[in-house]
Amino acid sequence: MSKSSGRPTRKTITNSGYTEVSPGVWSKGGADRSLPNKRPQAKKLERSPKSRAKGNNGGKEKGKKANSTGFVYQLVLVSYRSRPIDASNCCPKYIEDAIVDEGLMPDDTIFYCPRPPITHQILVPAKEMKKTEVFLFRYSLES
Repeated sequence: MSKSSGRPTRKTITNSGYTEVSPGVWSKGGADRSLPNKRPQAKKLERSPKSRAKGNNGGKEKGKKANSTGFVYQLVLVSYRSRPIDASNCCPKYIEDAIVDEGLMPDDTIFYCPRPPITHQILVPAKEMKKTEVFLFRYSLES
């Protein structure tokens, strides 16, 4: 580097392995050449028959509901907290997935859960009183 301007000199740049491609444009190790495409090809994932059947509506006409149980569900979360948090931090999606995994609800699609989960927070004075209550209501589609 030159002591007067603080910028590297041409000699310093070339000694570092750079070559001048065009005036003011430097390249190191042939970086001006196009690089080979080393990006890995995306693998096409094969869906298992079970996961393929999950999205299947049983061959019904398009637009018809795929709810074969005759029930809809409403999830209500009551969170007792010492300070307020965002409603999304109550993690209603994870709780819905756990309820489906346990077999309490057939699926968490719009056909079974037409409304989003209701979250309610109640402030409590002590950390020891913190808890979350989960309520799952089941309603009949037939009147």
